[in-house]
Amino acid sequence: MKDGEVIIVDEHTGRTMQGVRWSDGLHQAVEAKEGVEIQNENQTLASIHLPELLPSV
Repeated sequence: MKDGEVIIVDEHTGRTMQGVRWSDGLHQAVEAKEGVEIQNENQTLASIHLPELLPSV
């Protein structure tokens, strides 16, 4: 929790992931549990996997 919103913390780096939200209602459930304003769920328009970004060798 930070400034009245649920912030995800990266489990590997310990860094906060501003602007990232869990999907499928999970983030809204945590917001409800914590008693903060429930935000609308984000819609994923496109996704790409890391191997697709790297050039073939």
